[in-house]
Amino acid sequence: MQWGQIKTLFILCFLILDIFLVRQYFLNQDEDLGTLQTPTNEELLEANVEGLDKLDKEIRKESIITTKQVDFTTRDTELEGLTNQSLTILEDNTLVSALDTPVPIKKEATDEEIKQIVTGFVPYGEQYTLWGKNEATNTLILFQLKGDKPIFYNEGGLLLVFLNEKNEAMYYMQTMLEEIDLEDQAELEKEIMTPYQAVSQVYFNADNLLTDGSEILEVMEKPTLGYLTLAPLSDGEQVFAPTWKINFNDSNNYFINAIEGLILTKDENFFIKETLNGVVASMTNKPIKEENEALNTIKQKLLQVLDTTNWSGEE
Repeated sequence: MQWGQIKTLFILCFLILDIFLVRQYFLNQDEDLGTLQTPTNEELLEANVEGLDKLDKEIRKESIITTKQVDFTTRDTELEGLTNQSLTILEDNTLVSALDTPVPIKKEATDEEIKQIVTGFVPYGEQYTLWGKNEATNTLILFQLKGDKPIFYNEGGLLLVFLNEKNEAMYYMQTMLEEIDLEDQAELEKEIMTPYQAVSQVYFNADNLLTDGSEILEVMEKPTLGYLTLAPLSDGEQVFAPTWKINFNDSNNYFINAIEGLILTKDENFFIKETLNGVVASMTNKPIKEENEALNTIKQKLLQVLDTTNWSGEE
């Protein structure tokens, strides 16, 4: 065989070997990349959110509930027992009252202590829980409870207590939802999201939540399970869905429908103002006698609150 043919054969062999080695190199690269798996959602969540170890993962069931506002004109017996206050019913379902003697509430009082004090002069006061305070006007906001769960932002289950400059309760405005037997709702119970799942739902799906990894988020408090209005019915009843309240880094509260996973945010200022505007309108429509100083004072207090926006949510 001539030397030229041998040389050509060697060149072809080396070329084939090079092609084989290049191919193996890229195959190995693909395998290496394959071993670098994309982080799971759980891994991303745990890397970017603090406080997850405190969240309950236990599966539980809750039911959607239905109720309507109380007609206070049908509760004369209970209301007649109230003393040391001037009480007025507006449009059947709203109470406004002026206390004859101011009731002191220490600024350092706990939520439970405030509730006990309020229960002393507000009818059915044990059915409410403290939610927040308007510092500008020294006004407490309380939400009604169903069982041990708050009804979030519903004008039908709201209690506002107005304090003076000495932090003494002077007036209050109250609406209330009818009692319901939660045991009767047992057959309607459905499995709900765990707090861990609710946090995950907000983290990956909330539009205005920072999730680009530039800031570590923290679950600021134990998620609260309550109820949020699902739909009003034509007969005046309202449907409420079990709902988780989640808060990250003192940001806005996020409300997650615990059955369907829908995420809502609530503008507390808008809610308060919309509710109080309705009460003021009721007072305006109701003839107020000149000598009814208490009701006129409450109206002025409500208008003062409407001029402020500094509402703080539950701590």
